[in-house]
Amino acid sequence: MKRYWPLFRKTMDDGQREVDMDVIQPLNRTANGIIPRCADVSEPSTNIPQRNEQEDTSTNQNETNSERQQHSDEEGWQDVDIYEQSEVPLPYENINRDSQNDVTLSDLSVATTTERDMEFEADQIEFHEELGQGQFGKVHKAKAHFNHDHRGSMIVAVKTVKAHASPEVREDMLKELRMMMRLIHPNVVTLLGYCTRSDPVMLVVEYVPNGDLLSFLRKDRATRSVTYANLHAESRTLQNSDLISFAWQVSKGMSYLAKMQCIHRDLAARNILVGENKTCKVSDFGLAREGPEYKKVTDSPLPLRWMAPETLSRRRLYTTKSDVWSFGVLLYEIVTLGSLPYWTMSAQQAAEEVQRGLILEKPIHCTDDL
Repeated sequence: MKRYWPLFRKTMDDGQREVDMDVIQPLNRTANGIIPRCADVSEPSTNIPQRNEQEDTSTNQNETNSERQQHSDEEGWQDVDIYEQSEVPLPYENINRDSQNDVTLSDLSVATTTERDMEFEADQIEFHEELGQGQFGKVHKAKAHFNHDHRGSMIVAVKTVKAHASPEVREDMLKELRMMMRLIHPNVVTLLGYCTRSDPVMLVVEYVPNGDLLSFLRKDRATRSVTYANLHAESRTLQNSDLISFAWQVSKGMSYLAKMQCIHRDLAARNILVGENKTCKVSDFGLAREGPEYKKVTDSPLPLRWMAPETLSRRRLYTTKSDVWSFGVLLYEIVTLGSLPYWTMSAQQAAEEVQRGLILEKPIHCTDDL
């Protein structure tokens, strides 16, 4: 993934330095066939049977690529369930894209808010429509009433755990909460509060009005068949500079997470939210973990198409570099306006090929300038 490292690395080195996106000149070229045919085809979910083999902790860290390939049938990703793009609940999949309601954070001193100040009572949350749901939780649009400090009320998004969820799922929600309390960055979704003293446990985060990046990209694609062009500023059609901006903003958010020693583990277009003025924010820290590296030991669904080779191996080792690999797959999603990575293969086949050295090639329509 060396081709993707410079963009990510630059933000890590430069820290707070910003780039004026106005200097990026629109590229007056039309890319024919931007969306590969059948790119949205996805396979039914496949549950891989559990295996009882003990992990070989004495694996030689200097194992060669050929030796890894010989062990491809024993790799750890086969121990767990996987999920396909069509099965992943988008966090804001039912948002009205024409809504003008946007969250205002200027009057919230998030950086100085104490844990006690962030605790909500259940009656301070007024639930509105459901925005999305998954196997263990739901996301609602809601109005939060800040009774304790006279901050009034504001529109928020509330993530809850379903009543039938296991204690492990509840604990995962609390881990996500502890993770998000440390994070303050314009390209990372902001935690506004939580409710842990009653069931269901709730995370209260900023409401991002334009939904997830995957749907945002596909919506733009659907309005103009299979090509895109750089039109005048009033056009709703995305320009090359927009795509570059999306990638740049995500890289800034992920660079910040790396500095905070946060490994996301599920970076994909579905987990990037789009706000006003096409601002991108990294979201969904349900799989995120703290520390410079993390060894996966639990059997939970895995997003195989976005995973780096070392995370597919028997060691299941996650580091910031694993997120860099996923960022490269995200770039493919961006330039193809939401196509499924490795769309000609099943998720299992893609994982096997990635371990043998396969990487996503530049789409044929993607110019060198882009």
